[in-house]
Amino acid sequence: MNKNFVTVFPGRRDHYEVPVALNEAGLLDAFITDLYNDNRFLSQFLRITSFKSKIKQRFHSKLPKSKVQTKPYLFFYHSILSNFFQPSKVTVWQDDLFGKLAVKLARKNKSNLFLYEFQADYAFRQQFKHPCKKVLFYFHTHPFWEHPLLLEDAEKYPSFHHQVLKNTRSNLAFRYSNHTKDAWKFADIIITASSCTKKSLLAVGADEKKIKVVPYGFSNLDITLSKQMLNLKPSKPFFLFVGSGTQRKGLHHLCEAWKKSSLTQSHELIVVSRVMDEGMMDFIKLDTSIKLFTGLDKATLIWHYKNALAFIMPSISEGFGQVYLEALANGCAVIGTENSMLIDLPINKVVTLIPHGNIDAIQNALETKAKDGMLSDEEKIAYRKALLQYCKLDTLAMVKILHKLRELLS
Repeated sequence: MNKNFVTVFPGRRDHYEVPVALNEAGLLDAFITDLYNDNRFLSQFLRITSFKSKIKQRFHSKLPKSKVQTKPYLFFYHSILSNFFQPSKVTVWQDDLFGKLAVKLARKNKSNLFLYEFQADYAFRQQFKHPCKKVLFYFHTHPFWEHPLLLEDAEKYPSFHHQVLKNTRSNLAFRYSNHTKDAWKFADIIITASSCTKKSLLAVGADEKKIKVVPYGFSNLDITLSKQMLNLKPSKPFFLFVGSGTQRKGLHHLCEAWKKSSLTQSHELIVVSRVMDEGMMDFIKLDTSIKLFTGLDKATLIWHYKNALAFIMPSISEGFGQVYLEALANGCAVIGTENSMLIDLPINKVVTLIPHGNIDAIQNALETKAKDGMLSDEEKIAYRKALLQYCKLDTLAMVKILHKLRELLS
């Protein structure tokens, strides 16, 4: 029997680290995706179109081309149909199509399945004549745990209510609104990236013995900054937010807390975000000391991490929060909520935990950190060492558990 795994997903989720980790562990049978920079005619053609930047990023040097199967029609399927139907509804259709491809290949090769909850929702329900083991990577906090938090917040901020209904598919029929909610019931092993996600699964009845918490690694963002940039000092002390401007990230809570704080004359809040929920700009405009950038090049972003008093992202719910690791890896203190991977890290002067949605707690954390000032070089070095004990640099730490997967599934 083939003991390797089929995995599938559209895009470049987690920078392909799941199939890469499977391959490093000698467990990858095949990876199926939509667009991939594989030097075939279509990818070569897309390099000279408006898709140039998108196709360029769709590649990983540690993925053998022989194990990558591309289905470009699924990319265009989603792009085109999303113009006529609610995009989150089209995503369910696309997820099911990927799930069917995974099932078909697993049956053909008599292999196992290692899937995210999106594709597992369909695939894990299917019957197999061979003993197919099902490993689930539960990417985000469980909807039954998260959605009530988002809807409760939307009651306080009605401008987000309609968007929350669409994003959570609460405005659609059961098939769509229940998508991904039951995938864990059919899994032999469940892998999550944080204890927060594990907590959400336990809340809906998952067996704790089946759940393995395997954190993401973090990219080494250290690059050589120019002398001019190294010597550049901020005009005012500042706090930094980097991420999508969605309700779930708590940016509106941060802006309200900032407006209430005593820092608006002496400090700045720098927000780096390419995408904003409808209504979020109203919060960005609460004070002129809130500065919005729709994007920064890598060197400039790193300069901001290294010079910020703290990175702050007060998420309502976060399956992990990769950006926290990026900030910490660059010597930046972090303020975030208990509904994230931060509960897995040592909490001290470097990492400050606050309750989600609590404006006063956010304000207090900002003002306290403003008084504390920048981290010392010793504190930065010590915490980076702690990070390396927690997760692996430059790759998904999941490979640690994958080497033991045959034993776990026996």
